[in-house]
Amino acid sequence: MAKKKDSLVDVESMGIEVTIDTDRFDDLELIDMMDDVQEGDPLKVGKILKKILGKDWKRVYDGLRDESGVVPASKAMQFFGEVMEAAGAKNS
Repeated sequence: MAKKKDSLVDVESMGIEVTIDTDRFDDLELIDMMDDVQEGDPLKVGKILKKILGKDWKRVYDGLRDESGVVPASKAMQFFGEVMEAAGAKNS
């Protein structure tokens, strides 16, 4: 579910609410990292999340953390996909 205010979009994914500034999608480095993920390199997901979430990334990581204290890459990938779709980044 997304709610848009100018370039800011409120998104909820996996029970975690974040505000995404869609102006950040106009960043060639971010686009390159997203392309790497599309080509099968999951190692960029953490960097992408930090770049699009700004200072909020720690709260999101904590929300994705499992009972053993690990942030599963599979959950981060799912969160990333859902947030990008809700924020409209896949259509940009």
